[in-house]
Amino acid sequence: MVSLRFSTSESVADIPREYRQRVLMLLGFGILPFLVPFTFINLLQQRYTMAGLTGSVCLVCAVNALAIYRGKQPPLPLVLQFAAILATLLYGISILGILATFWVYPVPLTYNFVCRRRDARIMETVYLLTVAPTAFYFLGLEMASRFVITLGLVCIFTNLLVGVIIDLQARLIDQANRDVLTGVFNRRFLSRALRLAAHRTRQPGGGTNCLILLDIDHFKQVNDDYGHDAGDRTLTEVARLLREELRPQDELFRSGGEEFTILLPETPLAAAWGLAERLRTRVARAGILADHPVTISQGIAELQPNETISTWCKRADEQLYEAKAAGRNCVRPVDPAGVISSPASTADLAPPI
Repeated sequence: MVSLRFSTSESVADIPREYRQRVLMLLGFGILPFLVPFTFINLLQQRYTMAGLTGSVCLVCAVNALAIYRGKQPPLPLVLQFAAILATLLYGISILGILATFWVYPVPLTYNFVCRRRDARIMETVYLLTVAPTAFYFLGLEMASRFVITLGLVCIFTNLLVGVIIDLQARLIDQANRDVLTGVFNRRFLSRALRLAAHRTRQPGGGTNCLILLDIDHFKQVNDDYGHDAGDRTLTEVARLLREELRPQDELFRSGGEEFTILLPETPLAAAWGLAERLRTRVARAGILADHPVTISQGIAELQPNETISTWCKRADEQLYEAKAAGRNCVRPVDPAGVISSPASTADLAPPI
């Protein structure tokens, strides 16, 4: 049966592929009880061309629907299904007149839900440019004008409806993947991002990916001494400072209570270390709490070829543990250039004047 899980590579500019395929499957199975009888009626009435066209629509829809039901990709392209339906409708208008127009309206509605938006708009344009002249030729000016206007309204309404659905979908996905307090990505989305990063690294020319795990030093003491409001303010301010130092392609996650994770695509270890030092200095000098120095400890790991995600995260976590053991407010591993990142002095921890 069709799975309705979101793909990490799925763009929120479209209805997710899994839902599009489900609609396509339901369309394929749902259309058969209506078109199969018409196919036989046309055969009995010796309208063999019409019977062949409706039969081809049934065949294409059934083949794709059955493949999706079995968990496979549709073997026949949607453009073939669209062409069969369009040819059937055009021929139907030519021989049945206004009676065939009743079958025209569901098509643009359906294809906006089974195709990507760009493809649906192309099909919709082709649909209008072929159906409208056919209607004017066979139905007359008065009847065709009413038909084309109502068909255009259906297309407009369908596009508005799909746009609203996609916008709501994007908001729901964003809410599901973001931490409520800090506004950065949450641990749920981190798992997907790590899998995607590992996949990119294994591709030819995939580049290097680095992971920074960071922890706010003595955060429990902040909550105990200043209250949870101060703790929330500290988390929010640290997240803001981190975001300001990151590139657009870098991703920041809140992976625990006072723990953050930074995923750096196309970044070697030396560059990641330089960024981590800037982050450490920025947070230490920010003066987030007037009477308590707020600092961070960080561990870095570069994803190695054929390394598992769990091993990669474990190495970064071990480096973070070493940073804490070294006195906190530092970065591990040491600077690839050979300079050890030692804990900052008391002056470094003081708020800027």
